[in-house]
Amino acid sequence: MQPSYGNLDPSTARTYRVLSLHTGPDFTLDAAAALLDTDASAAEELIADLAQEGRLAQTAPGRWHFPGLTGQHARDMASTHDAPEERAAAIARGIDHHLRASAAADLIVNPGRLRIAAAFGLPALNRPAHTSPAAALAWCDTEHTNLLHAQQTAPSQGLDTLAWQFADTLWGWCTHRHNYLAWESVCQTAIESAHTCEDARAEVLATVRLASCRLACGDVPAAATLIAQALQTARASGDRAGEGSAREHAAMCALATGNYSDAIDQCTRGLACWRHITSHRRPEALLERLLGRAYAGLGDHQQATAHLNTALAIFTELNEHYHTARTLYVIATTHLANSPGTRDIEEATILLEQARPMMQGEDHPFSQADLLTALADAHTRAADTGQASACLQEATALQLQLSLPEDHPARIRTSAIATQLATATSKQPPHGTVPDDQDA
Repeated sequence: MQPSYGNLDPSTARTYRVLSLHTGPDFTLDAAAALLDTDASAAEELIADLAQEGRLAQTAPGRWHFPGLTGQHARDMASTHDAPEERAAAIARGIDHHLRASAAADLIVNPGRLRIAAAFGLPALNRPAHTSPAAALAWCDTEHTNLLHAQQTAPSQGLDTLAWQFADTLWGWCTHRHNYLAWESVCQTAIESAHTCEDARAEVLATVRLASCRLACGDVPAAATLIAQALQTARASGDRAGEGSAREHAAMCALATGNYSDAIDQCTRGLACWRHITSHRRPEALLERLLGRAYAGLGDHQQATAHLNTALAIFTELNEHYHTARTLYVIATTHLANSPGTRDIEEATILLEQARPMMQGEDHPFSQADLLTALADAHTRAADTGQASACLQEATALQLQLSLPEDHPARIRTSAIATQLATATSKQPPHGTVPDDQDA
């Protein structure tokens, strides 16, 4: 039986009250230390005392929560015994911890991209020890509920300047995991908080990120509307970087609707924005890749090849494994477009096999499934039904892992290739027979 709250020593009682102010369902030692405004060693001792008394329970190794109605009682005690400013300060420390920790993870998930959140420039308190992008993503997978709670709580505490930054610090996790509900929630909260802060640059960033979510879901009209809003805000505030990013996504919308000329125009304008403000080459490479796709759509393969090779060279130079693999994928799919010849199919297969281990190393299941679907297409066209079937099975498993609905564009593409494969397989002669057009 738990001892009466009144019998707790002052330090244990304070720990009990303050930890109940954590914004998520459970917490780690690092989060507890931030809430208590102490170091990890001291927090561990305090947690051990509460756990021994049954006021805290482990949800997993290194994670604790308040069992039953204990959490509500602790919050009631905090409201009774702690001043509002003390409670607000503890909550702010917890939110700040989650923001900085997510920033530390994102720097490993996607090290090369441009960032604007101040959290990336601050010393990361209790920085998680991530040895690879996969490890950082795994941490985000475990912590994402707490991270979302932290962001959603921030505006009610007057911490809008922290709330919008989560759209920047969680960007890598959102795009890798394609958790659309979380992605949308993060961006929508960020847009509202950035608007409250009257931070036009942050509002543009969050709006573009939400548009990217809509594009990933296949809702091009909604994405285009958001991009138009972002462009208007960026141009009104003189945010050339925001305009460049918005035009990149406007080009993606144009590509999705087959408006290749508009895509080229948006890319050209986007490149002008980036070249005006920075020598940072990554966004230029992204636009070069989009230009390659647009010219390929127009049938201008010479221009397409030039832009795609430029993008590939930049990403390779920057050691951007994900985007190098993604560019190889785009080059390969241009070879497979329309009615490719045998050589096109062979070159596409070589490029996709070259990209495959790079993409696997980035722990990006969505793009990995895309690549495997394209590889299945190449193998189907080459009449290698065994390899095609294996690739399709792996792609489908990854899409199911992401819980993509059947009407998602990626699932539709995979299903189309599966139908082509089934047709090709049905036309093959029975085992042990020789086709009429081949020598015995």
